[in-house]
Amino acid sequence: MKKRLVVLSMVFLIVFATSGSALAKDKRGNQQQLNQSWLQNLNTVQHDKENDNEDNSQQIQVFFFDVPDNHWASKAIKNMRKLGVICGDPDGNFYPERTVTRAEFAKMLVLSLNLPLDQGTVQTFTDIPANFWGYKYIEAAQNYLTGYLNSNGQLSYQPQAPAVREDIIVALVKGLGLGSEQPDYSVLSNFVDADQISNNLKGYVAIAVKHNLVKGSLGLNGQYYLNPQGKLTRAEAAAFLDRIIQNNKVVVGDNQGDKVIIGQQPGTQQAPVLNTATVNGAILTLNYNESLDTNSVPSGSDFSVVVNGTVQAAPAGVTVSGSNVTIVMYQTVPAGSTVTLSYTPGTHPIRDLTGYNASALVNYQVSNGNATSDTTPPTWLQSSVLSVSNLSGTGLTLTWPQATDNVGVTAYRIYENGSLLTTLNGATTTYNVTGLTAGTQYTFQVQAGDAAGNWSTSVSTSVTTTALTDTQAPAWPAGSALTASSVTQNSLTLTWPQATDNVGVNAYRIYQDGSLTTLNGATTTYNVTGLTAGTQYTFQVQAGDAAGNWSTSVSTSVTTTALTDTQAPAWPAGSALTASSVTQNSLTLTWLQATDNVGVTAYRIYENGSLLATVSGSVNSYNVVGLTANTAHTFRVDAGDAAGNWATGPSLNAATI
Repeated sequence: MKKRLVVLSMVFLIVFATSGSALAKDKRGNQQQLNQSWLQNLNTVQHDKENDNEDNSQQIQVFFFDVPDNHWASKAIKNMRKLGVICGDPDGNFYPERTVTRAEFAKMLVLSLNLPLDQGTVQTFTDIPANFWGYKYIEAAQNYLTGYLNSNGQLSYQPQAPAVREDIIVALVKGLGLGSEQPDYSVLSNFVDADQISNNLKGYVAIAVKHNLVKGSLGLNGQYYLNPQGKLTRAEAAAFLDRIIQNNKVVVGDNQGDKVIIGQQPGTQQAPVLNTATVNGAILTLNYNESLDTNSVPSGSDFSVVVNGTVQAAPAGVTVSGSNVTIVMYQTVPAGSTVTLSYTPGTHPIRDLTGYNASALVNYQVSNGNATSDTTPPTWLQSSVLSVSNLSGTGLTLTWPQATDNVGVTAYRIYENGSLLTTLNGATTTYNVTGLTAGTQYTFQVQAGDAAGNWSTSVSTSVTTTALTDTQAPAWPAGSALTASSVTQNSLTLTWPQATDNVGVNAYRIYQDGSLTTLNGATTTYNVTGLTAGTQYTFQVQAGDAAGNWSTSVSTSVTTTALTDTQAPAWPAGSALTASSVTQNSLTLTWLQATDNVGVTAYRIYENGSLLATVSGSVNSYNVVGLTANTAHTFRVDAGDAAGNWATGPSLNAATI
């Protein structure tokens, strides 16, 4: 994926050159530890540009197997290959996404800008001796590079550290002869990650922004980013130097003489200065000349402690308080030991309240204050407990009583599920734990330690974080419908799509005309039985989750298949139609109830052969009115069912009075 977080001269990238097989021979014919067999296998020769009379018909292989023509930096990589700045790895690949070290960065500047090599023996950087492979390149490019100044006034380069984008900005500003300009720091407010720029390099970045050399990239949140600490890749390296060579924008030979120091702003000294470094027991204390930012606490891996020539394990913890940095080591330093300390600023450097970073340290001599041997660890009072408060789904607060010690408690270690979480100073008895998982059990332990490196037994507690509160109901996909299939006289099959939920669907409710059946969340079909033929039913389905949230319904109405009935009702033996309450113009007819294999649904009453009325199958009498006095009438009753089958019933001759 193309990286465009920072743009230098339209494209913010640099070239790759290494001390080993990935570095091409420099333009003076000097080979830096190249793999000779690889060069023979590849059958490529880099000619000295000064020897133009040599046979130039021999073609240099400029492609790499892992850099296709459609690679975003393909053109730049080929150009730099032609110039002899890069040659890739022995396997014929370039590995464009690999990072570039600071030593490699120095060499690529020399090869690309054709800087004269320093043939002297003066050692500018304490960690770059004359026998180091990159010595002559770093010395030649020193006025374009960044270094680290320790409290003893010694300058180091850290050649194996990765080169980052702010290194490029410094080189570009210096190369363009702009390093002496007065920077306008306000332009950095346009970038949300400006605080990640090394404080003493902000002036150079501000100059680059002013001259439109650094444009940044627009994030998805609509804000601009510089990514000054972003590690440089080989592809970015090739593209950057190709850009400045092709456009001839860099002023080569800008020997302004000043070294760009990370930890020292040009022309001023505002960074905190180390006063003393003292070790007592397992506690190493750095005292600075001013108050420090307690929100910027270095990692233990930022420090390297050497005791009597042996490198110690990374410190167990680091705290910042007032003007002191307290480093807790894993073991006590014996009295009389020789101790040296090195410090490389990391993501959270030592810095003062105004944001200036403390300088790196290289083999700084530490004062050993261990005069007596203390072997007594701190102890807890018998009633001591580790308590938990402010419990939530993702965090909690631990609180413990103050431990006691024959000399003094200097630190507390906090463990989470057996792993060291953090180390705090001895005055702290509470700690906020964050980043936990909801509904999960954790075990925490606290140990108390003293300056001699003695650690107490643990006070511990186990706690389960609160479960997440889920108020979001499942939802149906667009177009979801409840369908009925295999419909018979007394059954059918319901089918519905799978609903979705932010946590998970665990149940479905099936409603049949108000009656409820519940199924598990993996089921999307249900067979309904026990229905009545020829009857309409309404069904509904809802999806639910474990928190009891239920979705809206998908529904359908369906009518079961009607029965096929060809059997007519039957009249009981001896059935008769009788008349009662006879008057001049009315009478009441009464008959016995007929029977049917399904059910009698109606009766038809006839008068003198004509249909007089139809009544319900549950009725067995009928009042006839509107008759003529002293007149004879003939009546008959027929029984019928829902299928339209009719049975002729009894008849009666009756006369009004």
